[in-house]
Amino acid sequence: MTAASARHDEALAEVRLRLISVLCEVGGPDMTGETAERVLRQAHAWESVGARQLATYLIDHPDAFVAPSPHIPLSMATLFKLFADNGFGDRVVLPGCVRCGRTDKLLKRQTPEGRCCERCMERVERRQCARCGKIGRIVGQREEGKICRQCYRRDPARHAECSQCGRVAGITSRTKDGAPLCNRCRPRPKKPCVHCGRVRVVCANTTKGPLCKNCHTAPPRQCGVCGNVRTITRRGDGGSRPDMCQSCSRDTGECVKCGRHRRGSRYRGGPFYCSSCSPRTPRACSICQRVHPVTAVWPVGPVCQRCYRTRLERPETCAGCLNTRILVCVNESGDAVCTRCGGADLNFACKDCGEEGPGFRDGRCDRCLVLAKVNTLLGEERSIRDARLKPLFNALAAVNPGSVHTWVREKRSLAWLAELARSGRDITHEEIDRLPQNAQTLHIRAAFVAAGVLPQRNEALAQLQLWVDRTIPTIAVEYQSVIRAYAEWHIVRRARQRAARGPFRPGADSSNRQRIRCAVTFLAWLTEVGASVADLRQHHVDTYFAAGAPNPKALSTFLAWMQARHLINGIEIPRKKDGLPFRFQDQDDQTDQLRRCLTATEIPLEVRIIGALVRLYAIPVARIVELTTDRFSRDDTDAYLVIEQNSVVLPPSLAALIEELIAHRHSTGRPDSGPGIPAYLFPGRPPSRPRNTKALSRTLNRYGLPTLTARNSAMIANILDLEPIVVSDLFGVAPQTAHKWAQYAQSSWATYLAARPVERQRT
Repeated sequence: MTAASARHDEALAEVRLRLISVLCEVGGPDMTGETAERVLRQAHAWESVGARQLATYLIDHPDAFVAPSPHIPLSMATLFKLFADNGFGDRVVLPGCVRCGRTDKLLKRQTPEGRCCERCMERVERRQCARCGKIGRIVGQREEGKICRQCYRRDPARHAECSQCGRVAGITSRTKDGAPLCNRCRPRPKKPCVHCGRVRVVCANTTKGPLCKNCHTAPPRQCGVCGNVRTITRRGDGGSRPDMCQSCSRDTGECVKCGRHRRGSRYRGGPFYCSSCSPRTPRACSICQRVHPVTAVWPVGPVCQRCYRTRLERPETCAGCLNTRILVCVNESGDAVCTRCGGADLNFACKDCGEEGPGFRDGRCDRCLVLAKVNTLLGEERSIRDARLKPLFNALAAVNPGSVHTWVREKRSLAWLAELARSGRDITHEEIDRLPQNAQTLHIRAAFVAAGVLPQRNEALAQLQLWVDRTIPTIAVEYQSVIRAYAEWHIVRRARQRAARGPFRPGADSSNRQRIRCAVTFLAWLTEVGASVADLRQHHVDTYFAAGAPNPKALSTFLAWMQARHLINGIEIPRKKDGLPFRFQDQDDQTDQLRRCLTATEIPLEVRIIGALVRLYAIPVARIVELTTDRFSRDDTDAYLVIEQNSVVLPPSLAALIEELIAHRHSTGRPDSGPGIPAYLFPGRPPSRPRNTKALSRTLNRYGLPTLTARNSAMIANILDLEPIVVSDLFGVAPQTAHKWAQYAQSSWATYLAARPVERQRT
């Protein structure tokens, strides 16, 4: 032996002793020198090169056993696996595969992001299949060569009749006597669970031992779709498909209920439902006690959809910490408390603003998401140098975030905002008229009006003109000139005149659109029967009316307009007389409903006030929602409400309800209608416009407070006690209408009984 060889052997022996010392120190008293040497030999770290590389790595990384790096050498990865196999896995921190996270596999392969197990590398490495010719994951060997997973699964050599279920499927196991078993019927290994001690099917093998399905919890990781750290239910393939949590791993499709393309699943193998519309088992709600489909199961118990939204949108004072939070728990006294006081592992706070509320996405509330999107389009609020954009930014920040989020997802809306931020054009109604006139655009326009970005205008009249401009180009060319003249010079012209005299409401806009649609439908019918406007004869009109014209009164108006302009001649136009009102309430029902409006605290305050005004003063709901707070006043003795141009003395109980409504609006800090505009008594969203009339009428009916019959009965009661001209001035009714009601309201009611349909008299 030469001197160099002696020095080499001496240095190698010193390295080996140092490695054995390190392993004995890490493994504890149970790690003997012989065991350490055996582990090093199995890890290929006993010979010269392997031992020196491992020793050098441990010198450079003294914490390698407690904080292993993803880029450890293969000898170190093998050492960790041997530690776990020999019962020393609890003495070290086992490294996991950088892709699947498993710690029970030998991390043989090195990737740019770190050590990876063989299974994950096989998913990434793609080679050409010898059978189908496609590039895929190779999992088997056949005569023609290596085949991919799909060809392996479809290989006829693997398929046979299962001896247990009888299905012809891929065989994955066999019984002791050689009978084939499919994957569904193959026996799963059963071992004692290290957590509960019961002998069950093994779900996972950990360093402490096997775990059953009930005791195993997969370690949470970052979802590759939503970015949240959650339990991964569908592993990625290392390529185009990332790891996905339970919410993101659901399939996408068109929901049979709402028609939207969203994530969901097939209900019992049948139709596809999204997550929101999926059928749920009805159970008693723990909050309202009504039996409804369950939306969520909170610590307080199952919760229905209505109570779920109410709790999220209206945080209340917690009985434990006295802070305003979302209450989903109950304490020992039965009081509602927040998640912190109840010890629930739920977090409703936005990670940006810290406020609790609904509509979370990526840990942020809808308002923060909208502000981030608006910031992207208009620039940060502090960096907005153009003064004209600051009111726009403030208006979008103050609106209902759900409406803004839906609005800015429209491509044309998005392009309009971006162009507005770049250009120097002013923000006008005409600019917004270029956008799709949907509910979201109307909502945003109203928000701009409330913020003073846009001036007030008669929106119903403007929308009628926009609708006419959009509709006429879509009808048949031969009738466009007739419909345009009728719409522009008759319908829209009279609408402008009406708006100049008084209010032009959305109901009038809808009625005018229906008149134009009726004319278009009639002309389309003429084309179907082979006639035109010039060929129109009496038998055409009689046939159309006899078949059941959809709106006879509107059609008569259109025919009269054409005849006055000599477009048609010699036509006798059927005219339907206005019928007498026949839908009334009994006096006892009217009195009982009025009493409920004034005293029933379980009915919403707005519903009680509107119901009382209808039953006392016969005011239509469309006019009630236009009342502003400055129309209510009080002196030393009485309270007054200005209806049209006259002040009406209110009953004390009704005056108290209106005062409570106004005080509640001020206490909640709801914004005003706009600069210099009186606040509505019943504001909508945004508050620059009143509540929706149809929605309020539906709400009144839901609480057993119908509007039409109650208003007719109230009008009869008032017209019997007051002169028609007084009713006209006091309640804003047209004089001729008041006189008609007076003629109807005879003491014997004979006129009403004669006007009623026969079948209604019998009931």
